[in-house]
Amino acid sequence: MSTLASPKVCVAHLGARRYYALPRVIHEAGMLERFYTDIFVGNKSLARAPLRRVANATKIHALQRWLNRDHEQLPNARVTSYDLFGLQSTLRRRFLGSTSDRYARINAEFNRRILRSGLPDCDVVWGWNSASLELFRHAKQLGKLCVLDQNLPPNAIVAALLREEQARWPGWQPSLAASDKSALIARQSQEWELADCIVAPSDFVRAGLLEVGVDSNKLRIVPYPVDLQRFHPPAAKARLDNRPLRILFAGEVGLRKGVPYLLDAVARLGKQRVQVRLAGPVRIARDKLEPYRDVAEFLGALPNKALPELYHWADVFVFPTLCDAFALAHAEALASGVPVITTPNCGSIVREGLDGHIVPIRDADAIQHALERYLDQPELLQTQSQAALDVRDRLSIRQYGLAVVSLICELTAKRPLDEARLS
Repeated sequence: MSTLASPKVCVAHLGARRYYALPRVIHEAGMLERFYTDIFVGNKSLARAPLRRVANATKIHALQRWLNRDHEQLPNARVTSYDLFGLQSTLRRRFLGSTSDRYARINAEFNRRILRSGLPDCDVVWGWNSASLELFRHAKQLGKLCVLDQNLPPNAIVAALLREEQARWPGWQPSLAASDKSALIARQSQEWELADCIVAPSDFVRAGLLEVGVDSNKLRIVPYPVDLQRFHPPAAKARLDNRPLRILFAGEVGLRKGVPYLLDAVARLGKQRVQVRLAGPVRIARDKLEPYRDVAEFLGALPNKALPELYHWADVFVFPTLCDAFALAHAEALASGVPVITTPNCGSIVREGLDGHIVPIRDADAIQHALERYLDQPELLQTQSQAALDVRDRLSIRQYGLAVVSLICELTAKRPLDEARLS
């Protein structure tokens, strides 16, 4: 089938979101006109080897993470990266703080850089929530379709939850910005108006969008994929015999992810019964974590390549988030054969009692009881671990690609989907 009839798509996002799954599947379908991002090492072949040597010698985590901004399935000729801008933005957030207004300014500057580069001829512009406003305005003037990837519930809903959480845990995360008058919320509202289609990864996000008045006719649900080549069960795992239950959390160690409730639950169980690792940037004040250091190990931010080994180590993955669109980490855990304890606000795909447990938000008791079930019934881990692998059929890159490309073809009324290209 000729690719001349294919719709052409420009994708723009900051960071290595979903390990570049969206531009990858669009490129594989022959539809990617241009991918815009901040830091990307893949199109800098001469710099990769020296940077890797420096990263290995210094063990600087930030540099190691940046070296993961690459993917062999993305051709260099299709990628435009603003690396100096990305570095400057990272430093500003690190030293000046990650406020909503600062993120809004960074997102707007990212859009302006794209427009200065010149938007090529394309049918669809696909961007991310709160980071697409200026780009969408320009694209609509040119008559292009705009697709918004809504990777969080509406900021007004998130902010309300965070204000409640700050009141519950005073002093735990002083830098947390929870204002409902932020520039990010204003950007989102305008993006929803401009977007021809808004892609949500879960019913939880869709419900939030409807709550704030978004037109239901614009909404589509496309769950995020898991890279099954990277996340898979280990060849063997030691049984839960005379050793602590190994518990893993991966994500930002902060209030929004419900970390205090996890720490409360495992502290009650004690280090003789559980061993806990938390992987991700630590946002909670150091003094608040001190009482938990005998039972929990805080690993800090790790390069993405370190995650598969952590899933292989874990018996159970606990993610008690208050608000996530679709926590990719919990899907990666399931794909690795690890049962998951999470909340309804996770965009969850966990099947209660089959491959994990859904507990209410802000409920340390429920987390503790779910963990005690595994301690009291070690065979339950084995049964749920096997059931967790069912997710591999539901959340493959191929399935995600079919959904994304079908949506693009529907919106543009272009050629029918050629599934062979996504095999």
